Amino acid sequence: MTELKVQKLLGHILSVLALTMSSKGDQVRVACACILISLRKFF
Repeated sequence: MTELKVQKLLGHILSVLALTMSSKGDQVRVACACILISLRKFF
């Protein structure tokens, strides 16, 4: 993994977290699932 990929992944996670904090409930669970899926793709 290159540093650029790590930075893009972290940026993606942070943007998803920012969206979930402004919403509630099911959307938070969906976002967490998306993060886990994207982590599996990278690792």
